[in-house]
Amino acid sequence: DDRARDQRAALAEQLREAVARVSRRPAAPRASAPRDDGDPIRTLREWSARLRDPQAPSDVLRLVLAFAGRHFDRAVVFWVRDGEAQAVSHNGVEAGAVQELCVETDATPALRKLLESRAPLRSALGDPADRAFVARLGGPAPAEIFLAPIEAGEQVAALLYADNAPSGRPLPDAGAIEVMLHEAGLALDRAVLERALERAERAPQLPER
Repeated sequence: DDRARDQRAALAEQLREAVARVSRRPAAPRASAPRDDGDPIRTLREWSARLRDPQAPSDVLRLVLAFAGRHFDRAVVFWVRDGEAQAVSHNGVEAGAVQELCVETDATPALRKLLESRAPLRSALGDPADRAFVARLGGPAPAEIFLAPIEAGEQVAALLYADNAPSGRPLPDAGAIEVMLHEAGLALDRAVLERALERAERAPQLPER
C-alpha cells in the first residue's frame, strides 16, 4: 500500500539499526559454555545438553557459533528465508563484512546445493558466484569451505558457513559439528512451540455457549 510507504521506510531504518547493534555483540552465548576437559565425547555431550535447556532462537545460534569457533577459524550463521540467506551472527569475521550480508541462495551454487540436499558439504570455490559470496567476508580466499543446514519445522531454517582461510589449515572432521546442528534444529523447534503455547495462553478465551 503506497500510503504506508513513509511508515515502512521509517520502520526499515529502525530495523537496520537494531540489526547493526545485535551484530556488534560478542558471539559467545549468554550462559557460560561448557569447559573442554580433553574428552571430545564428554565435551560434545555437555554442549548438546546445553542446547536442550530452554533457549531463545538467537541464543541457540550463538551457542552453535561458539562451538563452531572451536573447530574453524571463521564461522557465520545465516537465517534462511524466502530464497535469501541473511547473516545474523559470526566468529572470526570483521563485523563490517557481515553487517548487511544477504545473498540469494538460488544464485549461489554452493548454497543452492546445500538447501537441495539438506546435507553438510565441503566445497572448493570453483564457481564465480561462490567466490564472490566468500569474498564478501573479506580476508584471504579459503581453499575449501564447509556448509551445513540447521533444520527446524521440516525446512532449513538456518545454515552454518565455516572455513580456515586465516590459517590455511585443512578443514577438520565435522562429525561433532553435525551433531550440534541437529540438536540446534530441535532446540529451534522447541522455541517456536513454546512461543506458540505462550500466545495461546495469553489469547482471550471465548465465552462458552
